[in-house]
Amino acid sequence: MIQMNRNQLMQLFPQFKAEQDFSFSGVAIDSRKIEKGNIFVAIKGDNFDGHDYLNDLSKKGVVAIVVDRIVNSNLPQIVVQDTREALALLANYWRKVINPIIIAITGSNGKTTVKEMLGQILSSQQKTLITQGNFNNDIGVPLTFFRLTEYDKYAVIEMGANHAMEIQYLMSIAQPDVVYVNNAHSAHVEGFGSLQGIVEAKGEMYQYAATKALAVINDDEAAAGYWKSICAPENQLSFSMQHESAISGDFQLTSSGMTLNVKYKKEVASCQLPLLGAHNAQNALAAVSLAVACKVSLQQACDDLQGFNGVAGRQQFLSGINDSRLIDDSYNANPDSLAAAVDVLCALDGEHWLALGDMAELGERSEELHIKAVKHAQQKGINQFFALGNMSCRSAEVFGAQGFCFSQHEEMAGFIAQRLKSGVNLLIKGSRSAGMDKLVKALSKETSPHQTVAENTAGECHAL
Repeated sequence: MIQMNRNQLMQLFPQFKAEQDFSFSGVAIDSRKIEKGNIFVAIKGDNFDGHDYLNDLSKKGVVAIVVDRIVNSNLPQIVVQDTREALALLANYWRKVINPIIIAITGSNGKTTVKEMLGQILSSQQKTLITQGNFNNDIGVPLTFFRLTEYDKYAVIEMGANHAMEIQYLMSIAQPDVVYVNNAHSAHVEGFGSLQGIVEAKGEMYQYAATKALAVINDDEAAAGYWKSICAPENQLSFSMQHESAISGDFQLTSSGMTLNVKYKKEVASCQLPLLGAHNAQNALAAVSLAVACKVSLQQACDDLQGFNGVAGRQQFLSGINDSRLIDDSYNANPDSLAAAVDVLCALDGEHWLALGDMAELGERSEELHIKAVKHAQQKGINQFFALGNMSCRSAEVFGAQGFCFSQHEEMAGFIAQRLKSGVNLLIKGSRSAGMDKLVKALSKETSPHQTVAENTAGECHAL
């Protein structure tokens, strides 16, 4: 946890003058979550202003405040032009004090899964800080660094972006040693303008680290050539599932998931994973490659990844009511991640149903992309389609009599519950804003993920 004294603060913020000596441990931006000894940074958001919550902070144990104007308070005040930038400065300072090996990860899809996979590998070696939840923006990344302790050898930092230059800013805070972009697909296209805009924005990670960090690159990505062109050749480590690369991999489905096989130099190693889908094999190969970049041996990386159980809300297999099976992929959605999830669904025996909430931030092509994605699902063999939200409901027409539209989660859950039966596999997916986790809770028989992908993994979906 970040710790600083008055003199260190005065060096970081030259404009700060404090007569009395003090020190602090921990940074808070939420007045409801303050701990004794914290410094409070008054952050402005779209719907709140931390400057409105400065009363009684001293009674809660706050020792100083960071504000963008002088306020009526008896606490020492660090007055700055931008409190978000001050938050970043504090985080970068603490990152340099602890100085762990930092791995930065971004991507349109799968970055959280790769982060958790790598975190499992590295945590088996030494103490590792891992980004929690979706703390991956200009506030979440600094808050993550404040959790660093002197015992942390590694820090696995997830970075998200919905507009250009955001990754570049996060890189300036993290100053990572290893960087990786999982992919660049049509997610948040509204903020980037085009797929090429996404490729370039994600590439800010490689551009920043061109000569400062080891760039791990997925050779199977269409943008790999561009990303390699902006990195120093001697600072690259590539991997591939499709052809020879520095690290090569392949996988086979098993009755309980998959076997991942990896080759690096003269080494060969394998691991068993209770996961399905080519995208998860790719995620696992990325995690192993990142571990190798961190000087973990190939065999050790595969051994430590063994049995990885997935991430909540991301293709978790659950027992549904009436002996059905749910695939909880409710955490987020875009057309590419939906297609990957449909492929996983289509690897299961039985009927294949899809419940979809609207996919957000797709810009002017939102309706077109929804319809295209739903048509793909139908062609793969989805038997019934349940839609929630304007865009998804417009897409339901593709399914005719087997397409159903709802305006409320409760209505949707009640209708599906009456139809669910043994042999049905229901994929539940949608952007975070769609709240499809409510449907998961309503239709699930369990509160924790049922990790066994079960005995039926050899089935095929066929076009209707």
